[in-house]
Amino acid sequence: MTASGDRIDSNGSLEITGGMVMVCCPAQGDTSVLDYDSGGVISGGAFLGTGASAMAQTINGSGQGVISVNAGNQNAGTKITLTDSTGKLLLSLTPELDFSVVILSAPELQKGESYILDIGGNSGTYTAK
Repeated sequence: MTASGDRIDSNGSLEITGGMVMVCCPAQGDTSVLDYDSGGVISGGAFLGTGASAMAQTINGSGQGVISVNAGNQNAGTKITLTDSTGKLLLSLTPELDFSVVILSAPELQKGESYILDIGGNSGTYTAK
């Protein structure tokens, strides 16, 4: 899904408990992938989000890890992949809009474990929180 403003907006708390959520928001302005007032938690399912970094909020994993990265200015169509230390592909996304922040979570992500995030051919190792 793409949006012209905040993609997931809660005037209270936000909880993701299952399914797969993929969102792409614009990289400019005061929009954000997630916008909540009192907390955001994921306890099941997968979340892949890209958008602006100016007002970026992330989610906290309850039982699974979360990786949030300021990716600099990236163009729409830049492929994002997340693999584990053995090279197994865990998540993949090719955003339809320019972006500067990436937020990823899935049941396979373990807090404290390291993963390889590749954004348009530039790889880095990140620890899930």
